[in-house]
Amino acid sequence: DGEETAKAIRGRQEGRPPFLVCCSANVESLSACAPDDLFHMLMPKNFMDSSALSACFSAADDFWSQGSEGSSPVEIILADDEMICSVALAANISLLGLEEPVTAEDVESMEEFLQAAQSRKGPLMIMVG
Repeated sequence: DGEETAKAIRGRQEGRPPFLVCCSANVESLSACAPDDLFHMLMPKNFMDSSALSACFSAADDFWSQGSEGSSPVEIILADDEMICSVALAANISLLGLEEPVTAEDVESMEEFLQAAQSRKGPLMIMVG
């Protein structure tokens, strides 16, 4: 579940902090979360709204500009147990001209991708469904 995944990610003390996005069918529009929330943004699972996706990446840019992540391309991990949602989101991310995301199909692969990503430099975004 997305909330448990976010708690596990937030509990990690190593590596670069990721920008966490909750993608949910229960969310009607893109919205920012409070600083002490598990997620930075809530995004509807209808990934056809490229302006919402762009706004999400703009908020992430603001988050990364507060640190020293520099101008490296954003590394994106998609973690959704519904493969069709991951495919749709990955397609829209590609249309924005961003780096191709990696897709975690289960908790083990998500943990593996996260561990590898946190050993590198640059901005990191995790989109949890």
